[in-house]
Amino acid sequence: MKHLFQSLGLIEEEEDDDITGEIPTIAFPSSSTSIGSINHFPDDKRWELNYQEAAIYLQEGENNNRFDTHPSNQSALPAYLIVHNTYFFLIDLAASILLMSLALIESPAVPVIEVDEFIHASLELFCLTLIAIGVGMKMRWLGLKSFLKHKRTAIKAVVLLIMYVEAIIVIIRHQSHFRVTRALRPFFFIDCHYSRGVRRSLRQIFQSLPPIVEMLVLLFYFLLIFATLGFYLFSKIDHNDYFRTMGASFVNLFVLQTTANYPDVMMPAYNSSRWSALFFIVFLILELYFLTNVLLAVVYNTFTDVEKEKFKRLYLHKRLGASMAFRRLCSRMHPGLISFPHFLGLMKYYKSNHSKRDVLLAFRTLNSSGTGFINLSEFFNIYEVSLLKWTAKQDEKLWFESLFPPLDKPFRLINYLVNLKHFEILVYAVIALNGSVFIISTIVISGTGSSQEVMETLEVVHWYDIAFVTFYGIECLLKILGWGCQRYFGNTWNV
Repeated sequence: MKHLFQSLGLIEEEEDDDITGEIPTIAFPSSSTSIGSINHFPDDKRWELNYQEAAIYLQEGENNNRFDTHPSNQSALPAYLIVHNTYFFLIDLAASILLMSLALIESPAVPVIEVDEFIHASLELFCLTLIAIGVGMKMRWLGLKSFLKHKRTAIKAVVLLIMYVEAIIVIIRHQSHFRVTRALRPFFFIDCHYSRGVRRSLRQIFQSLPPIVEMLVLLFYFLLIFATLGFYLFSKIDHNDYFRTMGASFVNLFVLQTTANYPDVMMPAYNSSRWSALFFIVFLILELYFLTNVLLAVVYNTFTDVEKEKFKRLYLHKRLGASMAFRRLCSRMHPGLISFPHFLGLMKYYKSNHSKRDVLLAFRTLNSSGTGFINLSEFFNIYEVSLLKWTAKQDEKLWFESLFPPLDKPFRLINYLVNLKHFEILVYAVIALNGSVFIISTIVISGTGSSQEVMETLEVVHWYDIAFVTFYGIECLLKILGWGCQRYFGNTWNV
């Protein structure tokens, strides 16, 4: 069953988002994996290229891109950098969304927003051109042979070509026709950079299908057997339309499996013979309570196993990317180690928005051994550490500390009071008491009788209501004076 889905292209052995082939061995790549030969460059230029290539390896590990799509030479590097630029990702996303949105203005559409065929066909060509630029750039750095090996990208190119031809035909004829390829427009949205999660979920669903389909076949096999038995047993009963034909028997038993027509489907047969109840009891036990629950268990276990396997492979893929990047950053003076200057050069390309302070703190976090150099086992944590956000920690200064003595003493006393555990307990006790009084008063009011009496009772403001509101006001005032407005209103619960 799995080979059947693979032959149909529903499951790919290797994708640029998930690594579904053999688990790679964590090892340093050979020098042939570098971006061309850089020995003829000066040392500074050579190290800059090393930093850039190491950053690309980390990005490929983080984005789960296959390493065989790594730029193989200097001429392929510009195309790779353009396609993996944030602005290009946004343009591709906008073009995909606009392409799908054309369905709102294409015929048939609401007359108010329907536009001429020339306009929507021109917009379609514009969107397809933007998407085709990305495909062309990808072909530029991959090469034609590797490009055709990537099934999803090759299919995307074919769909682009067909939709291009159709849009041109619409412009020439100035008349729209029935176009099946419109249904393929969401494919471009799914293929864009920001839909990685969608692609992974779809891939997991397809990978989980083979055992689920096998279980569904078994379930419908027994359903067909019971439908056949039901047809021969109950089709001769008068006024029993549930089993009049083989098709009706199958459909009604399928509905019975969902309990939607229970017990109506069995009543004519039961009215004819009470022994017919055994047929329906056995059917419900086998189909509803056994096979359906087994199907749910298979779905859960299969999807969970695929998720665990995917997580393991993605984890190893990240480590492989980190090991490849690590090799590009080691020097002859410090083999097997990364110094801070080289780490700083890496972060300039990998996390360009990081300041030197952030890079230094990330380096010191990775360097758990405290040697001043990062080894490979420490460098494996680069993905987690690079996501950390660093802010300067400042001692909290109370607002009244700038007051001259003894003006600050009352506020210090208030601050001490509101920070007491007993004060917090008192507040919670009053809140609980207020809630209890509210519930008791509601019960009393509900037993007064007429709605007029209830309205008159609700309009009365009792002394305990004033007492509770006064206490809450004093609590807020004390906390504002003791903590300051910034700390008090910084808590959303207080707002």
